[in-house]
Amino acid sequence: MTPELIRSGPLFRGAIFREIAVSTNASGTAIARIAALGLESNGRDVLQVLDVEQETVSALEVPSLESLGWRLALTRGPVCLHRNGKVFECTPVPVPTVPLSHDILSDDIDSRRLIPCVDFGNACDIIRVIDISQSSTSQATSLFLGLTCSGTLFSAPLSSSHLVLAQNANSVTVSGDLVVYVTSAHEAHFILTTVLAAADGSTDVGSERRRVERGSRIVTSIPSAMNLVLQMPRGNLETVSPRPMVMAAIHADTDA
Repeated sequence: MTPELIRSGPLFRGAIFREIAVSTNASGTAIARIAALGLESNGRDVLQVLDVEQETVSALEVPSLESLGWRLALTRGPVCLHRNGKVFECTPVPVPTVPLSHDILSDDIDSRRLIPCVDFGNACDIIRVIDISQSSTSQATSLFLGLTCSGTLFSAPLSSSHLVLAQNANSVTVSGDLVVYVTSAHEAHFILTTVLAAADGSTDVGSERRRVERGSRIVTSIPSAMNLVLQMPRGNLETVSPRPMVMAAIHADTDA
């Protein structure tokens, strides 16, 4: 794949930025949306969002973050933030910013700007947002995955109670229609996103499993090649082709 340059030169000013996310699913005439999260000189977290067009870059106004500890969620769609296990969808609009109260779930939130999505109840190191199309209803929904530093992996559909998938996960990724995670028990687990989207906090979801080398962690997945790339404790990378990923690719080809 040949990288495509979408913009060069300085983009953000006035803060020290620690996280950046680029989405090519921007609306309108924008070819990309760039979100950067950092720290202002006054010690507060700040979010800046830009829409990149062919010739210009447009800054969008977003809610001010009146507290610390915010993170960017991994998503291909709208900008999402999380803090203390609570996930919010940010909708940048060209209106004056509205400060958040210290209780980020209170009625003081401008719900048109920062919309609560799910609450995992625990601070997460990684949160992924997956857009899922429901063939039965022809509608799209969102699935949220949260992984804590201690290894607890959560799953929750939009505005629903969360489900604990594992308490010993060390890495997670999404490969096509599969959620893939590896545990400290040296197993890779594979669950359909549609199954998780229909589950609630009391649902017992099963998963296909395969053994992996001790200490393996997920680097990435390549759905088109049916490959899962793992990093070993000694640093080398290994590629495997798990049966669930192979079957998912076959089903996709036969349904096309």
